[in-house]
Amino acid sequence: MDDFNLHLTGDIHAITAANNLLAAQIDARMFHEATQSDKALWRRLVPNRGGKAYLSPIMIRRLKRLGIEKTDA
Repeated sequence: MDDFNLHLTGDIHAITAANNLLAAQIDARMFHEATQSDKALWRRLVPNRGGKAYLSPIMIRRLKRLGIEKTDA
């Protein structure tokens, strides 16, 4: 049996901790998406300058990468 000992005793804890963290992240995202409207999320994610939505160049590139061309609010 000594030939097969790979010293994996701490790995189970690390896998469990990672699994719990991922489950908590998914749960939090589902909760926030279910309890907030699209308008509220838009206000939080897109800055407002002078009464109009402002999208930085990096945000526009990300939208184009996702196939979204419309950038006006």
